[in-house]
Amino acid sequence: MKTILNTKKTVNYYIYTNITVFIIAFIIMLIDILTIDDKLTLSSALISIGVVIIICGIFLGLLWIYYKLIYGFLIKKLMKNYKELEKIDYE
Repeated sequence: MKTILNTKKTVNYYIYTNITVFIIAFIIMLIDILTIDDKLTLSSALISIGVVIIICGIFLGLLWIYYKLIYGFLIKKLMKNYKELEKIDYE
């Protein structure tokens, strides 16, 4: 039973780590976009930031859905097995 709970924690940590790395990569990309052009005006900088935030949001949403579909099934099966083992343990 401890193995099931540890696996669930590990999968959740994996998902959160990947999303965090993805966000950091987008922040680095945004900084690179803003520092590469010396003639960058405030309006074009705001447009660039807005576009990057929208794209980042779309990709994060798609990534979150992907992980919930793939790893959600794994977690659901693990929790079903955990509940069955709890019932057996109490009997």
